[in-house]
Amino acid sequence: MALHIPEATIYARFNDSDASGYISSISYFSYMEEARTKFFDSLQKYMEEEMSFIVASAQCKYERCERVKEYLSVTTSITHVGHKSFHLAHTISNTQSSDVIARGKAVIVCFNFQDQQTVLIPASLRAYLKNER
Repeated sequence: MALHIPEATIYARFNDSDASGYISSISYFSYMEEARTKFFDSLQKYMEEEMSFIVASAQCKYERCERVKEYLSVTTSITHVGHKSFHLAHTISNTQSSDVIARGKAVIVCFNFQDQQTVLIPASLRAYLKNER
């Protein structure tokens, strides 16, 4: 069974814009976060009760400007799975034109909030992320 990462569809709202009417650079991080949240929700059955995820780093490369009032698609893929972390790549596109607007990356770390420390990715989750089921 192939690993399925849900695609997020986002409506770029007026309050996502900067003074010029284009989507503000910071809004793209929110769009990627929404896509990651959908992905994390799909992982709940592999999670241990006290375990969660934190974003260790996030980047965004802007390919072109986009105005608000457009529907955007955020696709996510796993590019690396380590022992305590994994890397995600995000592509943000206009749903009408399919033009790529931005590309992002995030490093996700498994974290135990109760103990306030990083933890190993559970074996079942690691196998799922590596698509080794």
